[in-house]
Amino acid sequence: MSDYSVNAVTSINGSYLSAREQALGMDRHTLSSDGQLVRKEMVLRQVDTYHDITIGKLLSDPKFLKYDLLARNVLEEAGMTHTTACRVGFAGKQKHLVVEDSHFLQEGTQYYGAIF
Repeated sequence: MSDYSVNAVTSINGSYLSAREQALGMDRHTLSSDGQLVRKEMVLRQVDTYHDITIGKLLSDPKFLKYDLLARNVLEEAGMTHTTACRVGFAGKQKHLVVEDSHFLQEGTQYYGAIF
């Protein structure tokens, strides 16, 4: 009768590690992501309906309260005035404000500024 022995290396969870993992001293169950590969892509949605209004009216009319943060950011960033004519619309969580050729975007509370 012959005597045989087996050498098995397991991870902290009890699963068997490959020969390569053993040689490199790795345990795949303890690996974690550094977050650099995670990217969140923003998809620009098409707005079907725009309302013609002034920035001052956006800030004062309760009907347009959802555009308040966007209007304040545009006033601060682009140097517009309260009498500047604009068009506003939304698609889901995205809010769009268009002044002449400038298109400003906000998604949720994230302000992206002039996108084109």
